Amino acid sequence: MTTWIIFSLIQSFTLASLYFVDKIVVTKFVKNPLQPLVITGFFGLIPALVIYALGLVNYLPLLTGFYCLLLGILTVFLFVFYFKSMQSEEVSRFIPFASLANVLILFLAIVLLKERLNPCQYLGVFSLILGSILISLKFGQKLTWSKGLKYMAIYVVITALSSIFQKYLLSSINYFTVYFYAAIGVFIGTLPIALKNYKGLMESVKAKGKKVLFAILLSETLGVAGVFLGIIAISYGPVSLVSAFSSLKLLLVFVFSLLFSTFLPKIIKEDFRMRVSIQKIIAIILIILGAFLIFSV
Repeated sequence: MTTWIIFSLIQSFTLASLYFVDKIVVTKFVKNPLQPLVITGFFGLIPALVIYALGLVNYLPLLTGFYCLLLGILTVFLFVFYFKSMQSEEVSRFIPFASLANVLILFLAIVLLKERLNPCQYLGVFSLILGSILISLKFGQKLTWSKGLKYMAIYVVITALSSIFQKYLLSSINYFTVYFYAAIGVFIGTLPIALKNYKGLMESVKAKGKKVLFAILLSETLGVAGVFLGIIAISYGPVSLVSAFSSLKLLLVFVFSLLFSTFLPKIIKEDFRMRVSIQKIIAIILIILGAFLIFSV
């Protein structure tokens, strides 16, 4: 199996798990969704320092190092606009819009990075995108251009730009070095957020107990793993295919939702009525078809 596919699959499972941990943290443990970012910058430095101590980080020219730091700061903006979207609207309404980032990534990869796919791979990408939108879409809801949608539009653009930027850097820098400098950028970017929200986080811990910190630390562990796995996948494969293949996490989210709703409905309860289930089954078929078309060629 191609290396980038292996890491994309592992990342999809990691991010699907992260989705549920974050959902529990934001809805049950903290009042302000930005509070988990108090820990993000510091936590991300731990593996970065380990990588540095092992001698896996290469020296970079000043300008190149600045670009890697900028990548980390862009990642912080992703977090902020995602959480701001969650504050304004239901998260489930934004998942289809997040999938639009894959379309933008495909376009930018062709124009800026000169990536070329064969017809079957193009069909696979669009099948994955269509399936990921369908599995998340809620029919019958009025869709308005709300503040949350504006935040999500910014999130989609930054996601696409950061993915292309990441692939550009990885064309000449190893992924350990990119992660190290990006982690420093995340630390710098989250520092103002940490100073502003530290008191609120401590109040949440005091009110809900140490389980808040445990859940946030679990979230951070999955988040760091997801970022690092994504960097490795992009370093080995075309960014357009890696981003599209990551749509498999929505299939895993569906499976996790079914399991939680069946066995732990007090934690997470999803809608599995007949019409909704048929819609999601069709979406799963499209996602599996898309992955097959990309993988088989």
